[in-house]
Amino acid sequence: VLVADDNPIIVRTLTRVLESGGGSGSSISVNTACNGYDAISKLIMLSTSSLPIDLILMDLEMPFLNGLNTTREIRRFKHPGRAEGQSLRQRQEAARLADTLIIGLTGDVRESRFMEARNSGMDQCIGKPVVRETLYRLIQAVLA
Repeated sequence: VLVADDNPIIVRTLTRVLESGGGSGSSISVNTACNGYDAISKLIMLSTSSLPIDLILMDLEMPFLNGLNTTREIRRFKHPGRAEGQSLRQRQEAARLADTLIIGLTGDVRESRFMEARNSGMDQCIGKPVVRETLYRLIQAVLA
């Protein structure tokens, strides 16, 4: 899991919650990013590692490149215009990265904000502060 948030307290809290495994006994590997550029970089960098990113928890409001625009950029990885000059393997890898599950995080819990997150390409959105049980149910739902 990649936790992308510019607030170090939220990053620490989510990392602790995820690494604890929610009482299931299995720990989740967590990487962190402090803005959208960092998130995209880590998603690509870790794609060939033994623990690639399969889920991103992304704050909607981060400096430099916010979560909504970061999600749009990730989803564009498989855009046909970007495939020119790429090998079949590169196109397949770009498509896999573009399909990474993304759950938005926001302190603005208005329905319109959640819709904005979904419209940007996020799979789900959850309000802050994040409740552990709600987070685990949501992760299980999107991974199912």
